[in-house]
Amino acid sequence: MIYSGETKTAGKTYPRFTLVYRKLEGNRVRKNFSSLESSKREAEILATRLSNGQSDVTKLTKADVAELMAARLCLESLEVSVSTAVREYVTALKRLPPGSTLFEAVESFAKRHPANMPRKLVAELVSEFIEDRRSGGCSAHNLRDLNIRLGRFARAFAMPLASIEPSTLREYIRSLTNGSTGAPAMNRSKENILRAIKSLFNFARKQRYIPREIADEIAEVAAPKGEVSKIGIYTPVEVTCILNQVEGENRSALAIAAFAGLRLSEVSRIDWKEVKLAERFIVVEANKAKTAARRVIPMSENLAAWLAQDVRKEGPVSSAPNDNALGDRFERAAVRAKVGWQRNGFRHSWISYRVAVTKNVAQTALEAGNSPRVIFSSYRELVSEKDAEAWFKIKPSNETTNLIPLKTAAA
Repeated sequence: MIYSGETKTAGKTYPRFTLVYRKLEGNRVRKNFSSLESSKREAEILATRLSNGQSDVTKLTKADVAELMAARLCLESLEVSVSTAVREYVTALKRLPPGSTLFEAVESFAKRHPANMPRKLVAELVSEFIEDRRSGGCSAHNLRDLNIRLGRFARAFAMPLASIEPSTLREYIRSLTNGSTGAPAMNRSKENILRAIKSLFNFARKQRYIPREIADEIAEVAAPKGEVSKIGIYTPVEVTCILNQVEGENRSALAIAAFAGLRLSEVSRIDWKEVKLAERFIVVEANKAKTAARRVIPMSENLAAWLAQDVRKEGPVSSAPNDNALGDRFERAAVRAKVGWQRNGFRHSWISYRVAVTKNVAQTALEAGNSPRVIFSSYRELVSEKDAEAWFKIKPSNETTNLIPLKTAAA
């Protein structure tokens, strides 16, 4: 302890500061100083010696004093005492792996700390991420989906990416609505958006824009539980009615969707050069496939009959500007045919009937550009083999082998 007081010498009064401490043996010691500064300095030296188990703290060499004074000068700007600095240094060093230094640990920590990383706004990072995916060969369909999902996310979070908390992201996903109707978004849509956001955070981690800890926390945000929805398919009679309501390019595009199982996004981008009528197959190039993987789909004889009516050497099969517009045209044809519209119904139908014909889930998955797990769990045994055979025998009305005359289908 340090006590302040006064002392008189030759009739004058001077300040006096008394340092009182006990040795390890228990002896009480008193030392007087003329300034508070000198008494504090001595107290630090004594505290250090006592903490090291040195009972005779008064026996300091000139070298000891010089080292302590130098250490004290180094710590003045931090306002930390020598004893505190020594204790923290020893504690930290004991927790490091053998051979490591405290400086190395601090350097590693500083590099990963958000304060020392670039402050990237969400919108900036979204643009950079999408450009990276584009240069990496991501399909136009996937790029459009990323633009829509992450663009909406960027508008909702006009802030640095590192500032987004997992709880905030959970609430954002929970409250998502359908952009057209304002109704709560389907869980499948929420899951797709969350997957895109997690990819964005992972990209930011790889670019050293955020520390791994933040990306890991976002990765742990659980996706909404998916709804169990029944796969909607068309019967042979229904698809015949719909085909009867379209003509020209729309008819060829619809036939490809129904009898080759292409996604609408793929149908809208396919060119007649990729329709190999003579060889009886259709090529979906990697840059036009949703999965960015090239695949070849065998062409059934009935599909060849539909395409033979409008086949060209080159040019887009569909005249619609995009897959949404193409889907609208197909839906209007279904309305005219008085057939209930099934979202993705043509592709779902083809997969179901194709599995029934081939009895080979892996083969159908390869042709459809899907996973065998999804094919097996969602499509297998939805239709009979007899219905499947009828599906792949549907031909234009001028074909004498057509098993479903249009007048019967419309009845």
